[in-house]
Amino acid sequence: MATFQERKPFAQPLLPYVDTYIQVSGKEAPSKYIPPHAGISLVMDFGHHSRYEGARLKIAVIGHQERPFYLHRTEGADHDALNIRFTAYGASAFVKLPLHEINNLLIDAADLFGPDIYQLYETLQPVSRLDTRIQLVETFLLNRLQAPSPTRQLIYRMADTLRYTTDFPALETIKTATTLSNRQIERCFRQLVGINMRQYRRMVRWEKARNLLEQNRYQKLSDIAYEAGYFDQSHFIADCRAMLNITPKEYKSCTMSH
Repeated sequence: MATFQERKPFAQPLLPYVDTYIQVSGKEAPSKYIPPHAGISLVMDFGHHSRYEGARLKIAVIGHQERPFYLHRTEGADHDALNIRFTAYGASAFVKLPLHEINNLLIDAADLFGPDIYQLYETLQPVSRLDTRIQLVETFLLNRLQAPSPTRQLIYRMADTLRYTTDFPALETIKTATTLSNRQIERCFRQLVGINMRQYRRMVRWEKARNLLEQNRYQKLSDIAYEAGYFDQSHFIADCRAMLNITPKEYKSCTMSH
């Protein structure tokens, strides 16, 4: 039986940049569609038994996805994979490539993190304990962590404001505190987050709604739509169809059956 383990970052300086570490080990890990989310992922497949949209890479970076993508796991194989899921802007603190350039792509991790990522992979492969793997990964990331420039700090604050609050006046206050034009802000936002501000707002709102669906806290879709910040239920349903190709009711039934 497959085991799924999740951890938050251990190192305090990484909390703004790394969202979650997820380790999958053992047999009978199911194939599934992965819904879009804000942020990129670094995936290390130590068992070599997974394919992402048909492609197989032992160390892959999955860029921001606008649609769900299919993760195929070989049936009956002994799986061992580590997924490092970054926050919306998290990966930009460790790499120089603008994140929008890898949207909807699956690339070799060395193209983004350099050849040192192969050495990290070789170090992690014989280790089975998740906490030990995390410590090794965090040493690698901390050595690459770049002190954010004032512009980066501004974009990070804007992304966090959009993600954790619906206080749009606060967002305008942040904008007026800089000499950057709106066009410059939008360009920097896209480079560091991977998508523009309008797309990011939509993604954040959708993720809130999806989490509420999975938690099964509300019976009415209209209540979920309101809580997540949608103007009405029809916009919520439209986003669900766009993100998952199914309706909210179908997704809720699917999550409750697992």
